[in-house]
Amino acid sequence: MRRLLRSMSVAFVLVLTLSAVSMVSAQNHPKIRSAIAALKDARMEMRNAKDEFCGHKADALKATDYAIAQLQDALKYAGAGLMQNDLNKADYVKVSLSSEPYQRFPRIRAALDSLKAARDEMQNASNDYHGHKQKALDATNDAISQLQQAIECAK
Repeated sequence: MRRLLRSMSVAFVLVLTLSAVSMVSAQNHPKIRSAIAALKDARMEMRNAKDEFCGHKADALKATDYAIAQLQDALKYAGAGLMQNDLNKADYVKVSLSSEPYQRFPRIRAALDSLKAARDEMQNASNDYHGHKQKALDATNDAISQLQQAIECAK
């Protein structure tokens, strides 16, 4: 009976510890999570736009998709994983999207801000995401460049 109680106690402590680690991981990397959500919105806005962004639309969409994948990999390898509330758009829209300079293509512009914040978060992180840090940074920088070119052209 004592062995059973001891085993149950150990199992209970283990479950509590794993739950606590999972909760902490879920709170890590908020700027990366926000950038993923913002990129998904920007991708939708760009796909639905009639503007071809002077030929930059296809490259910007490709860079956006690749950045989403690399940022998701970074979270996965950081042990943070993706959560349902990662799609909460309110996390990344910290400015009024109706104000200048957000009147035209507000989601793309908000994604640029979120990408820059995520890039800063990754650059300052001690975690190298099991070797995915540089890939995620490169993808983030490419997405920033492509999105900037697209909206600059569409002015």
